[in-house]
Amino acid sequence: MPPPPLELMEELIEEILLRLPPSDPASLVRAALVSTPWCRIVSGAAFRRRFRAFHRTAPLLGFLCDPWVYGFRWDGVLVPTSSAFRPREPFAWRRPLDARHGRVLFHDSSSYYHLHVWNPITDAWIALPMMPNDDPDRDDWTAAVLCAAAATGECDHLDCHDGPFTVVIVGSGEDDEEMFSYVYSSESGQWSELTYADYCPDDSLNCQHSMLMGNALYFMFGSSSMILKYDLGTREMTMMDLPRYDGNDYDASSVSSVQLMTTEGGRRLGFVRLEDTRLCLWSRDDEADVGWAPNRVIELEKLLPFDRSLAWRTFLLGFAEGVGVIFLCVGDGVFTVDLKSSKVMKVYEGRISSVVPYMSFRTP
Repeated sequence: MPPPPLELMEELIEEILLRLPPSDPASLVRAALVSTPWCRIVSGAAFRRRFRAFHRTAPLLGFLCDPWVYGFRWDGVLVPTSSAFRPREPFAWRRPLDARHGRVLFHDSSSYYHLHVWNPITDAWIALPMMPNDDPDRDDWTAAVLCAAAATGECDHLDCHDGPFTVVIVGSGEDDEEMFSYVYSSESGQWSELTYADYCPDDSLNCQHSMLMGNALYFMFGSSSMILKYDLGTREMTMMDLPRYDGNDYDASSVSSVQLMTTEGGRRLGFVRLEDTRLCLWSRDDEADVGWAPNRVIELEKLLPFDRSLAWRTFLLGFAEGVGVIFLCVGDGVFTVDLKSSKVMKVYEGRISSVVPYMSFRTP
């Protein structure tokens, strides 16, 4: 009679389970169903901490978008790109603005001055107090949501989706004479006083997903020729110019042609610009005082079944911080381009105006 098979040591099992891909949370669920010891490992708080620390970067679990709807109504849609979520009904009258550190920020399109924060992991909703509105001409604004400790760097943001958070709003008045900002704190439950910056470009902010790098948020202006930098510590606002595009074959000065991004693992600010059928990546090096410099060109015709007749219907939609994934629309399809592997995937069918990527760990 053959001897019974040897059982793996629990420590070895844990080391194996740590290497399951965080972008497929269902793999951990399947592992937990193997046996009681495996379930105990996977569901343990110590394993979850080690799992997040081992992978370090929260995976892309899906994205939120606002399909084209005529009129002034937006119904946000959650599109899963992993096993973390099941398809669900659209978020009626709620437009996704931003997502970061496990939270999603929505604008209630039925009430101009109301925002909501959603935690997809717990499905908890928080309705924020009405935004300050002592000046009815303040109609050009955008917003970002982030962990309350982002300004100090005291959090690794691997498991803070249920902790204190901050919402930052920046904008300009109708006369474009000054920029303004104010901040909501979940700890106080209140909005801060308004902060102003005298300089305001003759341009409007767009609703493109903001970028976080270090202790600053970056927002794109509508013409895609300037960036607003918002310092989380001092609340100061400064303007940054983008290099101009001199090509004649494509208007790369529109909001749909430029997308903010981060490079070198989030250590540098960058942007990607759509120039004809090319994705041109740039990065900024302030320490070396060289400003903006091009660092890579991606030929879309080599990655996609690209018809040049679709060039005018091709535009950038978003960028997933940390994981290095670009979203773009080609015709009526939405595709992702992984900058590390050059892998291209079609993730949505239909026309949308923007994408808000959602990154987070989700463990049983």
